[in-house]
Amino acid sequence: MKQTIAIIGGGNMGQAFALGLLKAKRGAFSLCITNPGTQKLAHLKKRGVTVLSDNAKAVREADVVILAVKPQVLLSVLAEIRDSVRSHTLIISIAAGISLTKIEQALTGKNSIVRVMPNLCANIGESMSVWTANNAVTAGQRKTAQKILQSIGEACELTDENLINAATAISGSGPAYVFYLTELLAANAQELGLTKEVAETLAMQTVRGSGLMLKGAKSPVELRVGVTSKGGTTEAAMKEFERLGLSRVFSEGIKAAVKRAKELDK
Repeated sequence: MKQTIAIIGGGNMGQAFALGLLKAKRGAFSLCITNPGTQKLAHLKKRGVTVLSDNAKAVREADVVILAVKPQVLLSVLAEIRDSVRSHTLIISIAAGISLTKIEQALTGKNSIVRVMPNLCANIGESMSVWTANNAVTAGQRKTAQKILQSIGEACELTDENLINAATAISGSGPAYVFYLTELLAANAQELGLTKEVAETLAMQTVRGSGLMLKGAKSPVELRVGVTSKGGTTEAAMKEFERLGLSRVFSEGIKAAVKRAKELDK
């Protein structure tokens, strides 16, 4: 049976889901996406996606609703669609800091709801999405949620919603940490005399290549040990990082991210 998927929000994440689903072609479905201004979604319309500005109309016949909107507008969007969502519809929310309970309360209290923390890499189909579900979500709906999330990258289900905050600090914010490391590599390369163009090329390609190597590796430790030759330059750098407590500093940053995630979740 053909499913109808409605994506509320035509921003970067909403479009990432639409493009991911179109590319993956996971089963037969009709796809709809909404945005206050529909002009920027013309490229999706050309590919057969229904583009609307009316959220309530979009969800009326939907089997799955993906709420790809910012946390500060989620509750108003839920109020807008509350009377139009069918009781058996699967609701998937990517709004950070908005709990399953809050979403349930804003709707009928009986809906099947999945809460997701994707990341920026969804824009290239390489997201790490972590998700959790309320008790109303059926086994079939769990499979549907997993398949939808796999259309934008990798997906992992957590049985404990409280762990979403930890995941937010790791995979949700993680791309920024990697970009920061890349910035530092490039900045240090310039300090050593390389031009800005060469420094950024070296840093970005090094991080890109390292990321691709991680894809098929057993663990990052295995790769790090493999490249750290006894008495070599890499070992010298690693020993200095250890002496200066880089691991502790990084850990404190992660803890700060978790703390902020919990604050947003209240």
